[in-house]
Amino acid sequence: LAAYNTKTNAISRDYNYLIEQAFEQMVVFTEQIATIQQNTADFNTFIQILDDSWPDLELLGNLTSIQIYSSEQPNKPDTFGFDAQNHVSRLALKTLENMTLEQDIFCISECFLATSVPMFRKDGFSAVVLVKPFTELIVAMARLNEVEIILIPIQANTSIINSQSGNSSNSDWVNNVSTLTNAEKFRPVLNAIAQRVDLSVILNSNVTLNLFEAHYQLWNLTSDTWSIPNYRLLIVDDVTNSVANANRHKVDMIVVVLIGILVFAIVVVLLTISPIKSVQHLIGQYPLIAMHQFDEVRKEITRPNVHYVDEVDILYDETNELVDRLQRLNEDLYNKSKELEHKAMHDELTQLGNRNTLTLELNKIIKTTERNPRMWGLVYLDLDNFKQINDNLGHDAGDQLLKVAANRLSDSLRLTDVVCRLGGDEFTVILNELSNRDDIELVMNKIFHLLKQPVMVNGHELSVQVSAGVYISHGPVEIEKIMRCADIALYAAKDAGRNCYQLFDEKMSHLAERKFLIEKEFETSLENDEFKLALQPQTDCATGELVGFEALIRWHYHHKDWIFPDDFIPVLEESDRIVKLGQWVAKNAVLELVQLSKFKSDLKMAINLSARQLFDDDLLPMLNDVCEEYDIAKERIELELTETVLIDDIKHAQIWMESAQKQGYRVAIDDFGTGYSSLSYISSLP
Repeated sequence: LAAYNTKTNAISRDYNYLIEQAFEQMVVFTEQIATIQQNTADFNTFIQILDDSWPDLELLGNLTSIQIYSSEQPNKPDTFGFDAQNHVSRLALKTLENMTLEQDIFCISECFLATSVPMFRKDGFSAVVLVKPFTELIVAMARLNEVEIILIPIQANTSIINSQSGNSSNSDWVNNVSTLTNAEKFRPVLNAIAQRVDLSVILNSNVTLNLFEAHYQLWNLTSDTWSIPNYRLLIVDDVTNSVANANRHKVDMIVVVLIGILVFAIVVVLLTISPIKSVQHLIGQYPLIAMHQFDEVRKEITRPNVHYVDEVDILYDETNELVDRLQRLNEDLYNKSKELEHKAMHDELTQLGNRNTLTLELNKIIKTTERNPRMWGLVYLDLDNFKQINDNLGHDAGDQLLKVAANRLSDSLRLTDVVCRLGGDEFTVILNELSNRDDIELVMNKIFHLLKQPVMVNGHELSVQVSAGVYISHGPVEIEKIMRCADIALYAAKDAGRNCYQLFDEKMSHLAERKFLIEKEFETSLENDEFKLALQPQTDCATGELVGFEALIRWHYHHKDWIFPDDFIPVLEESDRIVKLGQWVAKNAVLELVQLSKFKSDLKMAINLSARQLFDDDLLPMLNDVCEEYDIAKERIELELTETVLIDDIKHAQIWMESAQKQGYRVAIDDFGTGYSSLSYISSLP
């Protein structure tokens, strides 16, 4: 196999080298033709000289054809020798178009090398195409590597192209050979090969045959660089001498190995007869070790006291030590597995069950309800104000709050219910064995009652608000479905104002699908310019004069349907998508103001901001750049915040408003009085 790989690689290298060398010689030959052209007064005289010199050029370059394609008449080449226009015009046209060197191998009844080289003339440029036979390269490669080479046409299904009848058979492929080196001597061997081996086998594997008391090795020569469409090169190597040498070497090796085995067997028998029984007895104890019967093993492998300690005695001692270690390891492993099992199934902070426990318990219930259908439910809970507590009081306070919430959840449930923590501030409760919907209300009221009790954390009295989603099932259901539906109901509770619970119904699925559509289509719609600004006029109540506009966002979905802000703004505010949309609105609102300034130069533009945009460090710098670029005074830009935005984080809102005002922007509170309507906090704002 190593010799085959070596020779295959060598032939492949020679094949690529000879082709590259042949193409290089053809390029050099075209340079001589270019020299003739440069020394000729006009193109017609150059063609006449080539026509007169063609016999010498044919012999000197071993060419079958020269074709000159001019840029003026690319479809009417001047041909000397064999007319290969149908096969090389593609190369010439590509050379004329790109002024590049093009090379190819094409076959008719035999195969040829074709090179197309650009040639500049005084009055234009041309493509010189040289064609020479491929056969001489095959013969040179065969002589160089002492092999025979077969060039044969092949269809895509590995059948032979029969140019006469259009039919093919497994043994007739030999009649369609295009080129065969040393044909007179090798034809009988090739005929015998065709009778013994199907062509498809040769094309797909290395084949070794014994013919005429000789050994031949056949394989398909492949090249990633210079493959010939619809043709294959088959290599036939006479490996008779190599096979004979290998057989002699094999016999010698077998004799040496047999003698060595015999000697070794005699020595082994002489040295191991005495300890064999002891070892067999020791081996008989290993099944007991596998069954963890360590005490029984110790009784059976106690070594007697002897003056001379041999290897078997050492093996007995080592086995005893091994048994001790395995017993300790088994005990440690049992304890560790129990510990890991607990960690894998429980939340480290609250010691409640985790997602794995939830999945396990749901599987149990689903299997049980397959046999005995009954009413049961899954609750998803989320602490509404947990993020603010974490941000303001720190993670330690958040962890203490989670522990308290976990304990209160456990205390509020029945013995048959299971509470788990999925992570963060998310909890789940499996309500098992429900009699009716009244049981759900009782359990949920108890949960909300216990959780809303004030909690003292690090000297701060905290009030916990919870949102929950409940999915009720009356029989087996897929885990993914019940978890998804409970999650949808949880988000419905958040949308309903938080601090409440919602029972899942199918309408929620439609709302969730619409939310998914909004999240999915947002980026594409923003790129496709589907968002539009609607400008709401603002007038001076005293004079009725137009003083500015408020920029309102609209979504023209696919430029067909309209999606209203009340539908998509809350969805986008749950992620950083609202930041990207907010930047788009701010920039385009300024651009609208630039256009409106052509009619009235003192108009202002009001832009609404969401809570997440107050944490966008790029918003104000972006507005500064746009205002500076279009020469818009910053005091003409009014940034409007709602009461909800302020209440979410009043301290950060104060800092942000001060920064915006210092940079020159006007800041206003939008829809004041529709929310908390508190004058105490508004007086603290800048």
